[in-house]
Amino acid sequence: MRSLAQSTTSFENAIVKSIEGYDGYQSPNARSVTDRRLRDYLMNSLKNIQQELTRLEPKINQDKHHEISEAFHHLISSLKIIIQSMRNPSYSNSSFFRKVKLSPGVLNQIYDFDSHLVDQVDIFFDELNALNQTGDDSEIEDILKHLFDLIDRLNQTVSEREFLILADEQ
Repeated sequence: MRSLAQSTTSFENAIVKSIEGYDGYQSPNARSVTDRRLRDYLMNSLKNIQQELTRLEPKINQDKHHEISEAFHHLISSLKIIIQSMRNPSYSNSSFFRKVKLSPGVLNQIYDFDSHLVDQVDIFFDELNALNQTGDDSEIEDILKHLFDLIDRLNQTVSEREFLILADEQ
């Protein structure tokens, strides 16, 4: 069984490879910068996803059902809400960013959340590619449902990460 320190290091290393300037949360001086880099990466990725959905909607919606058009609008609206919550997080003045040392458990959870967020965005891009290549109505509906599930998971992960940062106030 891997130790908590090994697990934390592997999560951190995986994210460092994905996000330029991601320096981890070990040092109080790096925490705010790392958090900002993560949020910028996620916001830019989600904006690209939002733009791609906006671009795909007319192409896919030709002679399709009204439900598909509504699904696109709901997906785009949901992405806007997540992007806004990342732009202005509720935890920006949390003591999490000033503590000299964070517990290994908290660090591990933060890296786990960060890793999941990056993975979820990658999966979202994969689903967009599948959506771009399909013409079958039932497959389009299945992909759109999966995109809604991804948004729900993304939102849940963002919320749990925020709660963890805010709960680490002692």
